[in-house]
Amino acid sequence: VPAIRVTEWKKLYNSIAESCGDIEWELILVGPYAPTFEKPNLGWIQDWGCPSRCCQIGVLQSKGDYLSFGWDDGWFTHNVLNKNLQEIKTYDYKTIIIGKFVEGTIAPNYMKGDFYYYVQNHDDARSPYFKKDFKIFMTGLISRKLLMEVGGFDCRFETMGMSLLDLSMRLQFHGCYMILGNDVFITCTWSPGN
Repeated sequence: VPAIRVTEWKKLYNSIAESCGDIEWELILVGPYAPTFEKPNLGWIQDWGCPSRCCQIGVLQSKGDYLSFGWDDGWFTHNVLNKNLQEIKTYDYKTIIIGKFVEGTIAPNYMKGDFYYYVQNHDDARSPYFKKDFKIFMTGLISRKLLMEVGGFDCRFETMGMSLLDLSMRLQFHGCYMILGNDVFITCTWSPGN
């Protein structure tokens, strides 16, 4: 998690614990500020770079076979990681589960709809190079092996939204299979004015 909002980290940590259940997990925060608490499975790496660079650093330092991306103003829903980890393990490593997310209170049902997760439905992401059925992978689950195969994040993209869009497109050009799940993985507080 690229992280600057120190006051939100305990809530994020607790949400992951509730989302994972009994499975082993780790949370790696990457950013300029140190956590104000210690917990099992919590790591911190100091870095002053952009969010995509922080994500790449966290990925390289993590140990898990499967990865999920989040934000430090977002909280994972109860048992969603545990449930979806069991599902993704039944597929080839080139399979990704796309988790839905909700931002604040701005039209949350809009972001729960499947159409939101297709590139063709976003004016700022359309391109003649993307196939109409290409999906957007902002959060969910991906195997470490697949992420490393495509080179991870391109840190030239400073914002997570653009670096995740770039990663989504490279993964699909690479031949991965993206399953659009029904579950909301994360509810985050970001919205204009908040």
